[in-house]
Amino acid sequence: MFISVEADPTGWVLAEPSDASLISRPGDTVSIPVVAPLAGTLLISRKSAASVAVFTLGESGDVIPSAVKFATPVLYLPSPNGYTLSATGPAGGSLVYQLPAGSDLTALGSEIAAAMSAGSSLSIKYGNPVSNGTLWLNGAAVPFVVLCPVTPTAALPAA
Repeated sequence: MFISVEADPTGWVLAEPSDASLISRPGDTVSIPVVAPLAGTLLISRKSAASVAVFTLGESGDVIPSAVKFATPVLYLPSPNGYTLSATGPAGGSLVYQLPAGSDLTALGSEIAAAMSAGSSLSIKYGNPVSNGTLWLNGAAVPFVVLCPVTPTAALPAA
């Protein structure tokens, strides 16, 4: 099974088909393990996501790529083009932010879920020693994010 959220065309493959039932549970934010095209945790804001569609694999006719592996944790944000990967790394306007090595994704996920629930903003440090910055996340507007952990022995795709 896979999920598509709002206007982002990416099909997020669920770790377990039964995880689709999590969408109907009460709460402001839904946390669902996903395995492709990026492996990690999909956090969906019930307040901001206008629509969430659940598909059985094959219904849409789309080909879903296998999971990408990263040497550092990353954060994916919705994009009108969805997540795409070229031979050199994320492409087509994919919004993938490299997080600092050692980032605590559980704590960051809790902070993002709290911002989504409260409709507040959150500043997130991203990058590496060579290129870095601060991402401002509007919890009232972002429909979802995907947090991806480090994959052992992975080479970081070039941006």
